[in-house]
Formats: sequence, C-alpha cells, structure tokens
Amino acid sequence: MANPDGFVNMVIHKLQDDETKKSRDTAFRPAMRMANTDTKGISKSWQHFTRYCDITNEKELKAFALIGSALAKSGNPPKANGHLEIGAALNVYYSAKGRNNNDEYGIDKAAKARFIRLIACDTTEEACTILRPMLNLINSDGGTIPINYIHLLKDLLVDDEKFNEQIKPRWAKNFYQGIKEAEE
Repeated sequence: MANPDGFVNMVIHKLQDDETKKSRDTAFRPAMRMANTDTKGISKSWQHFTRYCDITNEKELKAFALIGSALAKSGNPPKANGHLEIGAALNVYYSAKGRNNNDEYGIDKAAKARFIRLIACDTTEEACTILRPMLNLINSDGGTIPINYIHLLKDLLVDDEKFNEQIKPRWAKNFYQGIKEAEE
C-alpha cells in the first residue's frame, strides 16, 4: 500500500503551491512540520498520509512523517526530489562548511560521528529517530542540498534485516565515496 513516490511528490507540490501563494491549504506546511514531533502531531496530519501509507502501521507512519516533516522544515522547499543519498548529503553539508576539522583521512569529524551513529542503528524506527535532527541540520542551509527523499523513504520502509544487510552498507559506501569524490 505504501506509495513513497506519490507522497514525496505530493508534499513537494503542495509546498511549492504554498510558496507561490497558489495554495488554499495554509495549514499543510505547519501540519507537516509537526508530524514528526509526537503522536499528537502525527494525528493532526493523518489526512495527508492516508492515501500514501497505512496509518495503523506505526513504523510506516513514522517514516512518512519524518520525510514530510523534513521537506516542510526546509527553508526553500525543493522544486523536485533530489539525487543525493543520505550519506552523500551529510558529507556535502559538512564539506560546504569549509571547516578544517578533519581526521587523518580527510573526513570531517562531526560528519563522521553523526554518520557512525546513524549506521549503528539496528532498526529503521531507530534510524528515523536519528535522522530527524540530521535532516534538520542538513536542511538548515535553506534546503540547498538535493536529498533523494523518495529513496530515503523507501530505505526506511524495508524490514530490519534488509536494512542491516543492504541499506546501511550502501549508505556507508555512499558516504565514503562522496568524500573521495569531493577530493578529486
């Protein structure tokens, strides 16, 4: 039943309409922003989730709420879904800061610490909790880093075994390759 593509595209479209003052739904952005805060915030947003996910499935709902909230909190809502996976997005965020706080491999220590905490998660629900402040941080520059929210949402909807065996290694590869690519 989950429809990550439709959900992310709907949120982006509604946020764009809100930015250009074409939208009559002035409560959409605040509802999405609050969706990832607590049970009360999510329940106020159910109407926006029901067509895209099973709101009785807590794991699924948390993943959708995380992505909807991250998009709504972005300073400038994206015009389309981005292309960077979460590891690369974190890497780009810290690289853009131009700080000289790197380890012996040229990896920003703060980025590495955040990323290691993320891949230490055993479940996708735990990853949602860790990703919340991480996405807020990455989007704090006005949403200029093009995160692939559809892919991230799909990653968070897999079972925990696949998450640990396939998703986390892919994120790690993506994070460390992004560092190598930034050096070249």
